[in-house]
Parts: sequence; C-alpha cells; structure tokens
Amino acid sequence: MLTNDPNLPPPEVGVYWKDGYTFMRVESEMVSQAKVGGRAGSMFTYGMRSQHWDAYVNGPTSKNRVKERRPLFYFYVPDGSSSSDFVLIKLEKKGNRREFQVGSFGGVTGGKSGVKRDKEIPFKAEHVAVRTYRIAPRSLPEVEKRFGEAYEYRKKYSELFAFWHTEIGSLNEIVHVWPYRDHAERERIRGEAAKDPKWNPGIQEFIREMRSEIIVPFNFVPQARGKVGPIFELRYYTLKPRTLPEVSKRWEQALPERTKLSPLVLAGGVEFGRANGFVHIWAYSSLDQRAQVRGEASKRGIWPPPGGGDHLLTQENKILLPAAFSPLQ
Repeated sequence: MLTNDPNLPPPEVGVYWKDGYTFMRVESEMVSQAKVGGRAGSMFTYGMRSQHWDAYVNGPTSKNRVKERRPLFYFYVPDGSSSSDFVLIKLEKKGNRREFQVGSFGGVTGGKSGVKRDKEIPFKAEHVAVRTYRIAPRSLPEVEKRFGEAYEYRKKYSELFAFWHTEIGSLNEIVHVWPYRDHAERERIRGEAAKDPKWNPGIQEFIREMRSEIIVPFNFVPQARGKVGPIFELRYYTLKPRTLPEVSKRWEQALPERTKLSPLVLAGGVEFGRANGFVHIWAYSSLDQRAQVRGEASKRGIWPPPGGGDHLLTQENKILLPAAFSPLQ
C-alpha cells in the first residue's frame, strides 16, 4: 500500500532507511561482471574441489552510508512481491571492487546456484496485527471455546502470537495478535484462510465492536515465547507527531536493564490504525510482582527512559490474561 503519510517513506517502489526524520532511498549499484574463481584449488585437487562464479560491484565502498548499527529498512515492492524476495549479503572487498559468489560448478558435489549461506545476513521483516474485539457481557467462556476449536484449523496457515482477554480495564474484550513478515504475506494468508470453511470461529453473534491495527515492532526487542506471564499489561500511548524515532532510541538504551526485572513482550509504533500510536506489552508473574517491579525500576532510575514524558499526549493501559490455547502464557 502506497501512502503519503509523513511517518512513512515516499509513495514510490524502492528500499528506504530512516536517517533521523528523513527517509533515504537505497541507491542501486550495477553488478558489473562475473568471473570464475577457485581454478587453482580445483587443479591441485584434480577436480575434487569445485570452482565458483563470482559477481562484483565496482568501487571499494558503497555510496549508501547507513549510520545506525541496527537500521530499519522499509520495502515498497511491486504487486506480487514481498520483502521475503530480498536477501542481505556481506560483500568481500578486493582491491577496487566488492565481490560475492553466485554459484559453483564441478567438484564432487556438482553445481549449485545462489548466494553462499554464510554470507547472508539475517534480517527480520515483521508486522504484527493486533485485533481487539469488544464482546457481549458474560460471553467470554463461549467465545474462547469456539475460537480455540476453530484455531486448530487456522494455525496451519499461520500461528497466533497470543490470545488474551481483559481482566482489568476495558471489560469484555479479547485481544488476538498475529505476526506476519509484511503486508503482502498478511493479505495472502488471510485470503487463503478465509476460503477454509473450517476456519470460522462462529463468534459474530457476540461481537459488539472490532478494531484492527498493524504494529511495526522495534527491532531490538527480543521475541517472547512460551510461559512468561500469566499477567500481561498492554499500554497504549499516543505520541506527539514525529517523535517515535526518538522514543525508540531512548528505549533501546534503557531497555536492557529494565528487562532484567520482567520481560517485554512487544513494543512498536502503529503503522495502520490510530495515528501516532505506540504499543508496548509487559509480562509479570502476578499483580504483586508488577507493583514490585515498577516500584524498583522507578526507584533505581532504570525506567521509564529519561525525557520520555515530553513526547506523550495520552496513556491507556489494561491487564490481560491468556486463553488456554494462547501460545504465549
């Protein structure tokens, strides 16, 4: 989806990274030629060792200069493509050019094509869909029963991250969180699942209100799995416009000490949904532990990050409990 949102790159197909408040487009560089490497090794081993095809890019360094150690890239791709079609690789500098292997031939293993796996740099491209339903009073047991039964057929398409219901805060709400690599994968999976007649929880009669938002998680937040609760606190902030990058920077600096006290489940900005929204979810073993951790973090000056209050417009929170079938407990 292309957009003129000032918090997103310009509406043109390409790959972008964010330098402060400015989106920089990654300029493409031509792969000049390909050459054969490993001839000497193949000759001295009587052909037992394979030779390889190398491609190279002219120039000792790239004209794209990314300052951050953990950059966040934005992919705007043509219809039918997704970020999973891209690969990040490490080039080997040789003289006045940079090389990478694109295939091999000969030797005892035969021929292979593609970039060597040990030269690939893994990166995470993930959008998280948070769906919140307000349901009829006293319907929660039946809603969770029906949803859990239908989920057994839905999870073959993609798995839930978590399924919660509110215990304190806005009553009669369920919150289910679905991770996807990008928008294209979300649309594809939802389309495939919608065609499956067995994926129908049958809870429409209980739903009074629905809200769906797409969250882009901070890339420095470790992924939570398994049993980390069972008390979860969802905090929803509205930030002043264009302050999310600064909030992210301060969180990255302060978070390591804070997560020693209790785990962070999710944190990131709202890309589609409430404008300038910021969501973070924390896990605790009990409400008493929550009070203890928050008191200790404040007393020791660990949390919240300094200056964060300057960016806030509104704050909301709710306490959540997991359903029995929720992968995150």
